[in-house]
Amino acid sequence: MSKQTIEGAIVELLLSTPSIATKVGSRITPLVRDAEEPLPAIVYSGGDPERERYLDGSFSEMASLLMAFEVWGYGYMETKTLLSTVIATLNNASGNLYGHQVLTINCEPGQESRDWDSNTMVIEFTAEITVKVE
Repeated sequence: MSKQTIEGAIVELLLSTPSIATKVGSRITPLVRDAEEPLPAIVYSGGDPERERYLDGSFSEMASLLMAFEVWGYGYMETKTLLSTVIATLNNASGNLYGHQVLTINCEPGQESRDWDSNTMVIEFTAEITVKVE
């Protein structure tokens, strides 16, 4: 059995948090939100972890991954409340996370925008994830 990606581990963490799972269900998707699905929803993107190097050029045991998120909802308060819950969940995560040794997760809130023809709101944020690699 292969270990899942760090992105997959982050999605599992969010889905295992009852206050998030009851609001978004399975609507945590990579890259693009399914416009046919109801809100709220979470969209994420990431990449491969980048290992840090020592001055001699060898790789350290540390790697960082930057993930971008969009939290979608109806109205400002609903979206901000979900955003706060997601960020708190990620910022408090460390240790063994679905097969990955997570050292830190640091979230930085980003832009807020609203679809002026509806009550749809989206708030972006990034999470820098530092893990110990084997």
